Amino acid sequence: MYEDQLEVNRLASLELEKEEKSRKEVSEVKAVKQKEEQWKTKLHLMNLNEDPLLTGQIKYILKKGKNTIGKFDKDTPPDIIIGGVGVVKEHCSITLKGNTAKLVPNSNPNIAKVYVNGKLVVEAVGLKHNDRILFGSYNYFVLKNPNEPEDMSIDWEYANKEIFKDQVKALTSGQEEKLQEKIKEMEEKYEAERKIAEENAQKKMEQELKSIEEKYLEYEEKLKEMKERGGDDIELRQLEEEIQKMEAEKSEGMKTIEKNIQKETERELQKQQRMREQAELRLQEQKVLEEDLALVIPKINEVNEICLQLGRLNYLYVPSILTEVKGNQVKSRICVKIYPDHEQDIYNETEISEFLNKYYLIQEKFQDYQYDLENNEVKEEEVNMDEEVKVFGVDIKNDWVHIGLAHIYTDTIGNLLTSNKEQTPVLNNKGKVVGELTYSIIPRHIEDDKEVNLLSYDSIEDFKGRTLRIILKIHYARGLPAKFSNEVVCKYKWIDEEADEYETEVNSNHTINPDFGYEKEHELFVDPYVIEHIWDNALVIVVYGKMAPESIEVKKKIKASDNQTLSNVTNTHKASVEFNGSHNSEVESNEPDKLRKEILKYKYK
Repeated sequence: MYEDQLEVNRLASLELEKEEKSRKEVSEVKAVKQKEEQWKTKLHLMNLNEDPLLTGQIKYILKKGKNTIGKFDKDTPPDIIIGGVGVVKEHCSITLKGNTAKLVPNSNPNIAKVYVNGKLVVEAVGLKHNDRILFGSYNYFVLKNPNEPEDMSIDWEYANKEIFKDQVKALTSGQEEKLQEKIKEMEEKYEAERKIAEENAQKKMEQELKSIEEKYLEYEEKLKEMKERGGDDIELRQLEEEIQKMEAEKSEGMKTIEKNIQKETERELQKQQRMREQAELRLQEQKVLEEDLALVIPKINEVNEICLQLGRLNYLYVPSILTEVKGNQVKSRICVKIYPDHEQDIYNETEISEFLNKYYLIQEKFQDYQYDLENNEVKEEEVNMDEEVKVFGVDIKNDWVHIGLAHIYTDTIGNLLTSNKEQTPVLNNKGKVVGELTYSIIPRHIEDDKEVNLLSYDSIEDFKGRTLRIILKIHYARGLPAKFSNEVVCKYKWIDEEADEYETEVNSNHTINPDFGYEKEHELFVDPYVIEHIWDNALVIVVYGKMAPESIEVKKKIKASDNQTLSNVTNTHKASVEFNGSHNSEVESNEPDKLRKEILKYKYK
């Protein structure tokens, strides 16, 4: 009897639980439907995500009056909770009056950053339908008014490009123009030399024709005199043969001049066509470069902010564009400079793939830190430099550093001319002259064990199907950066070789004016590819240097996080990549330190 009653009670309890669960599910469904109905009628914020499937999955309806926005705070929770790097407590607020929304930033908008349509908000600003809003580092939202028409073009990519277009422009603008200016300057120099050589050859040909013409007239006069006085038949015949021979030489000379003019015209047309094709290709590459930068810069900014929160006050990550020039072709790629200590101008230059690997490791470390922070477990951190190197990539290896490129234009080889102790500038990746290289180029041809006089030939095209010998001498460099002049070496690849790389002996004299005394004779088989390459390209000499040992000492002491300040400090690396206003991509050594001091004084309510 007692057991039966227990079973009845158990079944009744299960039924009550089932009914409660059902009521809860119905209530949740109603709440969702109610929310959906509100989204159709009320002003709200909608998230934008890099993954299109996740866009629109987070929505916040704006209530009448003040809507506070920021990190979760159990004491004073905000109306709209947004987490992540760069977001602080009381980050900002949106006031809704009628259908008019106004965004009010934090009292320190340079730290609690909010962007509207790509512009940093420093004072209250009105919001309208389809305005893009970025809270902190990567929380993108768009303001939606259901009564206004949709704009399907507004997505995460659109908002991201809008935010970082100034930074992308700061990195890309001016740099290529400087490089192209230097290329043009060198091209003009060698074009002038080529024209002088051609003019000299033309003058020589004209002088020879003039000499033939004068001799021809002299013989004609002689022939006329001999006929008048009835000269010897054999002598007359010899004179007539000489005149015919001179006529043939004259005709051949005229044909050679016409042929040279035609060849030059065709060469110029082909050059212009190639330049147009290269310009189109460069425009396409530039577009891809800008798109890649728009994706990478936010991650670099985020890493800099995380480093501040984790107490890595000396670390700094800066985007950079490495540009290489070969002839009139410019190739650019993005890399990241990692400064172990921003107070010293010493850095690792890493490829984007390697930086992204560090980015995810740093994110993971930050998430662990956030967990400890929420559970009040943040404590002094014992620094393990092996771990620092693995996660942050802050090791400095005394490897060869790319100082710059020196371009030896090879159209002098095309004209079979010797360049003796010529100077060419050494350009760094921003097109800035960082030194000068002195070289010599001496073309030769050996036939039947004898040196051929190249002055009797017009150009390299006369040697098609044969082999030339080219002596390259790299004499010395002058005025290289002192920081990278502990050891210096030059490397290059020869014109018609892809695999082999040649290099001078290393100069280890710790001088900005290293001597190399390098000499190498290369063979050059003249085929159509080589002929085309010779006229329109350059031999690129890459100059590398190493730092002095005392230059690579970096601080290995990391300041532990101050839970009262750094836990809320974000979005700060002014010197890293925030190129608004007067900022640029050059790191000013005193700026990060000044900014950090300002940040450490700032405390949130």
